[in-house]
Amino acid sequence: MWDKTVFYHIPRTLLVYSINTAFNSCKDKDYYFPGEMHNFWEMVYIKKGKAIITKNDKIYRLNEGETAIHPPMEFHRIMSDGEEFEIIVISFSSNSDILYSLPCGVIGLDKGLSNELYEIFDEIKSAFNIDDFFVCGGKSPVAEQMAVCKFEHFLLSLIAKENGVQSQLKTNAAKLFSSIVQVMNDNIGKNLSVEQIARLCGMSASNLKKIIRKHTGGGVNKHFTTLKIMRATSMLENGMNVSEVSEKLGFSSPAYFSYVFKRETGTAPINVKK
Repeated sequence: MWDKTVFYHIPRTLLVYSINTAFNSCKDKDYYFPGEMHNFWEMVYIKKGKAIITKNDKIYRLNEGETAIHPPMEFHRIMSDGEEFEIIVISFSSNSDILYSLPCGVIGLDKGLSNELYEIFDEIKSAFNIDDFFVCGGKSPVAEQMAVCKFEHFLLSLIAKENGVQSQLKTNAAKLFSSIVQVMNDNIGKNLSVEQIARLCGMSASNLKKIIRKHTGGGVNKHFTTLKIMRATSMLENGMNVSEVSEKLGFSSPAYFSYVFKRETGTAPINVKK
């Protein structure tokens, strides 16, 4: 009878194939990280205190016991909210589309999930060799897989729970920053100067620079380029070639686009998986 039996194949909806960084850090009341984006996932959890984070053009308050997960190529930044805070950060690589069903804002963890995260973090530190922030090797294949399987279970629990609290800040400054990013996205295929972007936003160039620096830590051109690279990643994943993306986003040549893309992401555009 067994030779004709077709057994059910359990789908692996979520697979983490590398842990890239894992660290616990205390920040002072004046802490400010200007922001970055990269081609892997990153989870930030507030163990004590509270902080302000940026996710692309949205700004959130992250309180004690809450986490935010940044997908690949999402611009993100973190700063203090006027007090000291402690964070746990785990970054990882995965090609599992189900991760995009995680809440896009802030996720509140109950005591059980918070304790599970602490145990996972300790297990990751035991299973891997970590040089300051970066995972640079493993100590035992069995210990490594056990740690990663527990982390996958934690992520699946977040997806199943769907408990995003979405505490997006609604201050005038936050709304103004969002409107500026919207103007940039609406004109993503153009070569615009700072003065031209300011006119489209209905403000002075100096005010535009001040707002962008406050919320991203960088300049106007830098953030416009960041948005272009984010859009380029989506285009490449949807099957467009380098020349097409370069032209549609207003780069002077495919070679220059490739140079900027690699400078911003650490990988060549031809390596983006479709």
